Amino acid sequence: MKRILFVAPYPPPFSGPESSAKLFYESNIHDFFKVELFDTNFRHSNSDKGKIGLNAIIIFFKFIFGLTKRLFLRKPHVVYYYVTATKVGWLFKDIWLILIAKLFRKKVVIHMRAGHFDYNFSRMKSFEKSIVIKVCKLVDLGLAQSESLMYQFDKILDAKKVKYVYNMIDTEIFKPSLNQKKQHEIFFMGHLSKAKGYYDIIKAMPDIIESFPNVVFTFAGTRLNEERNVFNDYTNKRPIAIENNLEQSEADVKEKFADNYNYVGIINEEQKIEQFSKSQLFILPSFSEGFSMSVLEAMAMGLPVVTTPVGALEDIIKDNFNGVLVKPNSPNDISRAVKKILGHTQLIEEYGRNNVHQVSENYSVNVVVKEYVKIFNNVLNQL
Repeated sequence: MKRILFVAPYPPPFSGPESSAKLFYESNIHDFFKVELFDTNFRHSNSDKGKIGLNAIIIFFKFIFGLTKRLFLRKPHVVYYYVTATKVGWLFKDIWLILIAKLFRKKVVIHMRAGHFDYNFSRMKSFEKSIVIKVCKLVDLGLAQSESLMYQFDKILDAKKVKYVYNMIDTEIFKPSLNQKKQHEIFFMGHLSKAKGYYDIIKAMPDIIESFPNVVFTFAGTRLNEERNVFNDYTNKRPIAIENNLEQSEADVKEKFADNYNYVGIINEEQKIEQFSKSQLFILPSFSEGFSMSVLEAMAMGLPVVTTPVGALEDIIKDNFNGVLVKPNSPNDISRAVKKILGHTQLIEEYGRNNVHQVSENYSVNVVVKEYVKIFNNVLNQL
């Protein structure tokens, strides 16, 4: 059986890449390949990610040592690696993995897990771009998370070396709830930040509450005091404008609409499923995404989704079929979309059914693992 070294962040903490890594590693991929995990999650909190300092230097050497040891002892045939979307990540981690794996003469498959690499690459200095491009010539295959995200590799990989594979979801765990939902509850899960659209929801809340006074907005995730990775709007490439009064707007809404605002912090899988089960709608109006696991989980649980056409979301959410697409940075769009869905029970049911069907056909573990098997076998069969 061929051996794969899977290099990726593994939970905890939980965020999109960690959740995807857990699903892949715990799937039936082991029926086809001998897969070993090298967990690169050396930080214990999502809020610590992206910080540069002494700890980052220590983590770099841990990464290099751990990788080299596994390549020497385990002798994998393929190294499958989640690359980053940032300049620091590429220059101080990603290129080193590719170079070291190739020194050991291994096949290298890299997987882009975000939707803003092209912007970050465009802001690199010329010599930095040159280094990344030259190192990427050694890569055997680049994977995007959906067809719309394949262009992320345009500047660094030959088009023949780029494919896509969707995120997977365990439909035995994430499945529609049979419980009767007693009230209008809207669920947001992600970083509480401008880039995730959190403050746009805050701005939309008063208008929505005026039409649905008993609606509850439940927020789960890590609060970020500053943006570290996403600085531009995916749809127009413009920098995200950070207003000075965002925190005051949030405080005003929380005070005036205390019964409508519910922050539950960081939640585990059991709590997440419970929250999905009692919610009628999931919302994530991000400025940039790769392939949001929280959106996929909401779909599998049979919830309609209000989100933005960024990253893979423009491939998986079809406007007025399984959700509603809104423009980033548009509280008015959010308000109209939410009121449209909450005001029509048949849309909640219809969009929910369509989502469950979409997940079963395209994103279940068995379906996606079959795609991985084809991809890895093709790489292994290359001369």
